[in-house]
Parts: sequence; structure tokens; C-alpha cells
Amino acid sequence: MSTDDDLTGDAERDGHAGQADGADHAAAVGQGAGHAADGGGGTLHKIGSSPEPERESGPEPTPGPDSEPKQGPEPESAPEPERVPETGPGSERMLESGPRSEPKQGPEPKREPASELGRGSDPGRERGRRKPVRRLADWYRRRARWFRRTLASAVALCVVLAAMVGVMGAALYAEGSGKPSPAARSSGDDALWLGHAWVGWQAGVAGGPKTDGDLQALVALVRSSGIKDLFVHDGPFEMDGSLDPTRSPEAGWFIDAVHRELPGVRVEAWLGQVVGGEALHLDDAATRWRIAAGVSAALDRGFDGVHFDFEPVPEGDPGFLDVLGAARAITRAHHALLSASAPQIEPLSGFRIPGNLLAGHPKWWSQNYLRQVAGYCDQVAVMAYDTSLPTAWAYRGYVARQTQVALSAVPTNVELLMGVPAFHTPDPGHWDRAETMSAALDGVRLGLGAHPPPRPFGVALYVDFAATPADWAAYRTDWLSPAPVG
Repeated sequence: MSTDDDLTGDAERDGHAGQADGADHAAAVGQGAGHAADGGGGTLHKIGSSPEPERESGPEPTPGPDSEPKQGPEPESAPEPERVPETGPGSERMLESGPRSEPKQGPEPKREPASELGRGSDPGRERGRRKPVRRLADWYRRRARWFRRTLASAVALCVVLAAMVGVMGAALYAEGSGKPSPAARSSGDDALWLGHAWVGWQAGVAGGPKTDGDLQALVALVRSSGIKDLFVHDGPFEMDGSLDPTRSPEAGWFIDAVHRELPGVRVEAWLGQVVGGEALHLDDAATRWRIAAGVSAALDRGFDGVHFDFEPVPEGDPGFLDVLGAARAITRAHHALLSASAPQIEPLSGFRIPGNLLAGHPKWWSQNYLRQVAGYCDQVAVMAYDTSLPTAWAYRGYVARQTQVALSAVPTNVELLMGVPAFHTPDPGHWDRAETMSAALDGVRLGLGAHPPPRPFGVALYVDFAATPADWAAYRTDWLSPAPVG
């Protein structure tokens, strides 16, 4: 369509044929300003044209008898052509391109400034990148209900565990800080775990049969220490609870030699087994009866007592308490000792529940259950190693805390031993660069405080065949004759 035809059609449709030149011009300018804002192509020709072609677009109508003569152009409409440049350079390009075939149905959406979005960017994509949380929330709402609940539970558990790790880290750092008191030292109530080779060596086992020379070396070691009890491995129990005495053919020789060379040192039969699953079950009455029979047989062979080491015994296990009750009656009848190893004690109330879940097995007891176990025993040894802690300062603080809770839970008339590591087997549960003899002994001394309680207390070294000269040197300098830690 040509420009003149366009103007003629607009004039006829709008009914402006009877108006004056000034009015026509004002209307044209008004319509052009509106279409410029809308981006319309065809009507922009009116803005770019001069007033003369508009008057030539058609015959001027003859005024009627009632029409009033025009008074000239209105003063306010004269400056209207001054608004034409507001369209800017874009209007000239529109004039050259010709009229659009499809008129706009409404105002174009406002585009973001180029300085915010950048050249060639997608506004929708930019808004998506600016709101990742909303996108994540939309994704979460589209998941199934069971998935949302599982995910929420997992996230909550991770948050709780992370908080517990943070709290524990701060607590261990606080517990392990400071200098141990010189008063916190050995009182001559220590113990040592000994391997099975002392009572019976079997072909194919590392090492060899113990000799008189080995015995004299052990005697010299014990004499220069504060060791009062020797836990020598005897057994273990069979899976049905029975004890085979033929496994320990040299038990009599060893017991007699210790009593002769080390008067006052007690030799206890270290008896135990793995429990649960396909292993030994303490909740079976027949199994418990056979365990009691094995205790009686060990005492008949001359042992001064028995030291139980069943692992892992879960918190609150009634079967273990029944075993201790039956053994207690037998040891009293023989005027012998009843001793038991205990796992680590939860450092904070409630810690054992998520802790045992992470460990995958019963690793911690509550103070209450330790107190129940100690009520049947003459002696309890808390195994303060295999903690999985990666640094010496954390392990030091952990042992200090273990010592404190054990002192609180075990009655004062029961001998308390803190087990310390004298072995160097690296595994995920035992970082040998962290769980050192020095770190353990410092932790025990910090747990005792400046004024150790007046009760039987000592450390138990695990184990003789893995201990190094450095371990024994640390035991003497840090526990037998300690100096304040600088």
C-alpha cells in the first residue's frame, strides 16, 4: 500500500474530513506518537512526513451553512511537530523498510537494558541463574513423597552428626589442654595383657615357645614397673561356651614361675570370644552354663582370677550380666578375682546411639550399664583405644574424658584400669600416629586431675608382644616418674 492511500483510508475511517488543517495535523501527530510507542510500521509515515502532503491527500470539504469559520491554528497545537525527533533514528529505518504487514495487537514487552543482560543473552535464562534456590525447591516439590521424607531425614541426620562432631571436637580440645599434675602417676596398680604363647604355643603361630630366658626378661620388666596383674590369654571359649584346657599346656609352668619370681603379682586367665551373629551367644542358658564351668576349671589350674573379654557386648545386654553373676559366685568360692574388659564409655549422654550407628557395632556403653557391670566385678579395664581419632591432641582429650566418666561410673571399691595402646597395627580404627602411649598416658593424667581420688587405679598396657622399647620408655617417663608436660 502507498503512503497516499494509507492517509486517505485513515481519514475516511476516522471521520475527520470536516476538520481544519490544524486539527488534522494535531490528530496525525497524536496518532503517530502513540504508534511510535507501540512500534507500528505503517503509521510512522505520518510522523516522518511534512504537513503539505497531508493537505494534498484529498479534496478539502466545503463548509456547510452552519459551520463556523476557522480562527486559525490553535496556539497550543503549533509546537506539536517538535515531538517528531523523539522517535530517534529508529523511525527513519522504519520509514525505509515500509509498512508492516501485521499490525501489533498490544505493547511490546519491555526489554532489559543491555548493560544488565549483556549482548545476546536470554532474559529467562538469566533469571533462572539468579534464583537457584527456587529451582531447587521446584525440583524437590516434584519428587515423590517417600523420596522427600527420606531425603529430609538423611539431611537432618547429617546436620545432627555434623553438629555432634563439632561439639566433640571442641570438647576434646578443651579436655586435652593444660598440663598434667605430677601427682597423677602410677600407684603400683597397673596391668599387662600377655599373649597365648606364655601358656601354650602352637605350630604355625608367629614366634615360638617361651623359654626360661623369656621368662627372666619378663620378670625384669615387671619388677621395674608398677604392674600388679598379668592377664595371660587362656582359651578362647569355643562357640558353644566350652573351654578346652589342652590349648594351654604350659599354664601351670607359667603360674608357678610368676608366683616364685614375682611375689604379689597376680596371674589372671584372659578368657573371651567374639559374640553375636554366627559366634557365641550370651543369651543362651546352655552357653552360659558351659562358660561358668570353664571359669571353675581355670581357677582349679591355679589362676588367681579370670579376666573376661567378650566383644562386642551391646549396651544393656542382660546375658552378659547373667554370665558375670554366675562367675561371681564361682570366684568368691575360690577366693579369686573377677575382672572384665569394658568398651569405651559414651563421652556425652546420648552419644552412643548415633555413635554406634556410625561404627556399625556396639562400641560405647552408657555410664549406667558400666556401673551395673562393675557391681559384679572386683576389677574393670576400660579399653581406651581403637577410637578412629586421627590426631594425638584429639586422642589425648578423648582419653581424659574416658578417665573422668569411668571414675564417675565405677564404684570406688572396684579396681579401675584404663587400657592404653602398646601396639602399632594401622587400620581405620587405630591410627598409630595418634593413639600413642604418650598421648594416652597424658590423657589419663589429665583425667585424674591435680588430686587423684584415693582408690585403686592404674593403666593396663595392651599388649606385651607388640610393645616397643619406645612404649616402655614412655610408660616409665610419663607414668612411673612423670614430670609436668611443657
